[in-house]
Amino acid sequence: MPQQIPWVYYVSEMGRAVVQREIAKLQLTPREFVLLAATLTRISNGAETWKDSDHLGDGIWEARVRTPRFQIRVLFSKETSPRVFLALVAGVKKVQKTPAQWISLAKQRHKDWLLRLNDAT
Repeated sequence: MPQQIPWVYYVSEMGRAVVQREIAKLQLTPREFVLLAATLTRISNGAETWKDSDHLGDGIWEARVRTPRFQIRVLFSKETSPRVFLALVAGVKKVQKTPAQWISLAKQRHKDWLLRLNDAT
C-alpha cells in the first residue's frame, strides 16, 4: 500500500485558515464530517474510487462527497515538494458544473501558496 500523503489546508498570507473556515461554515453533522474525512483519507492513501475525485485542469482536482443533505466539494492540488495534498477551496456544490469562481479562486490560492513557499526557501 502506498504511503499516505498528508493534507495541508490553505492559509492566507494574513494567517487566516480560510479553507478550514469554509468547511466550518458548512455546519456538517458528525456523519457528514465522517464522510468528508473518509473521502479525503481514501485520496491520501491512493485508494480513492472514480467517484471520489476528478481532475478539473491546470493542476486543480476536486474531491467529491455526497451526503443526504448536499454534495461537498474540496478543490485541491497535488504537490510534490513538499509532497502534500493542498486543500484550496471547500463548499457545497449547488449546480451540476463546478462553479468557475471556485476554480479561479483555487488557482489564485495555489499560486499564492507556491509564491510564499518559494519565498520561504
